[in-house]
Amino acid sequence: PSCPRGAPPPPPTAAPPRAAATAGRVGGSAHAVLLAERSTTLSSRSAATVARVHVREGGRFAAGAVLVELECGELDALLRQARARVTARKATVDAQRQLARLNAGTPVELAQAEGALIEAEADRDLRAQQRAQCVVRAPWAGAAVRVHARAHAQVQTGERLVEIVGNDRMRAEIVVPSRWLSALKPGAPFEIRVDELGIAVAGRIESVVPRIDPVNRTVVLRGVLNAHSPALISGMSGAARFPGCAICAGAR
Repeated sequence: PSCPRGAPPPPPTAAPPRAAATAGRVGGSAHAVLLAERSTTLSSRSAATVARVHVREGGRFAAGAVLVELECGELDALLRQARARVTARKATVDAQRQLARLNAGTPVELAQAEGALIEAEADRDLRAQQRAQCVVRAPWAGAAVRVHARAHAQVQTGERLVEIVGNDRMRAEIVVPSRWLSALKPGAPFEIRVDELGIAVAGRIESVVPRIDPVNRTVVLRGVLNAHSPALISGMSGAARFPGCAICAGAR
């Protein structure tokens, strides 16, 4: 519409803000997060009462260490019963084989005794496997992030007991402008200045997540570190730079 005579012209309409291609970085760096390659939540595989908890939050443990024990008195009794049944069935098989050698037994009786022994052994193995589930062991060396189990508490099948992480093997996730992909390929080196520690760690790009954020025009790179530092903890972050990448260094 026309302006009244003598009135100042309206200011030009501002263009809608454009997502910055440099989101997450300053002066040619990119935001990076360090994550543990191994992390999991250990859950109860049966309904039981927690007998003992051997780990605290932040506590470290070796591979195979017992983290939680469940009360399994009933399973202990069933396992003893199954083992006794196997012993009895073996004695029956031995007796039938002795009779067969003396031509005093029948093949049917021997086959029935051997079949009963196989069933008893299968039941014993099942009870042993169930009993082994009463002891929750660490699948690898690491630390407890959160302990849900409490001594004397009742837990159900599938209920979380301990969340653990292995900080010995770390990976990096780096968010970079998508236009950097022309220079950053798997195998390219990077260096991350870790904010929490003030140290630099080196690594290389392992893969590119095949999806670009259309709003921010960024893409995620996954990388591996060249060496392990015991000071690194999953979740630490910092600024990543890429030596030899001209388009990265020149970005503003």
